Amino acid sequence: MPAADLAFHDVHPPHELRCAVWGGAVQVETKIVREGQERIPADLRAVTDPTGFWDRLYHRTVSRGFIDACAEAVARASGGFVPPADRQANAVLLSDLPGGALRVVVKSRAPVYTRPTVELLRPIRAAKVRTEFPQMPPQVEGSKLTVRVPPKGIVVVDVR
Repeated sequence: MPAADLAFHDVHPPHELRCAVWGGAVQVETKIVREGQERIPADLRAVTDPTGFWDRLYHRTVSRGFIDACAEAVARASGGFVPPADRQANAVLLSDLPGGALRVVVKSRAPVYTRPTVELLRPIRAAKVRTEFPQMPPQVEGSKLTVRVPPKGIVVVDVR
């Protein structure tokens, strides 16, 4: 297998998780920090599965920085968008529409109004809000779209 264009790994040994991208000039800044010590059972075969979903299922520790860097690498490699800086407060989902347009869905996880900026990896000619809120059109600058999102709400914007 050829060398990846971008590759990095998590900080929790042994057998650290790895993220790699082939066939794209993707640049991602990684800030992966060990968050505590992982306690791996001596015999993983002795770990019993819970009897229902209300009990915690055993899993390996994965650092938040690794997950964020992987999400950004996938988003950039897909040619879609640059994840917003406030990822903890907002999530973004893109879907293709006929004619090359995009539907951008922004969900707020915050208990207050947010104004995330989503940077698409192409110029924005027009943007129209498809939800009741907000009634004001989004701000557009080049390839960046900024929209006001209600607390724990969703805003849908169609972009050409």
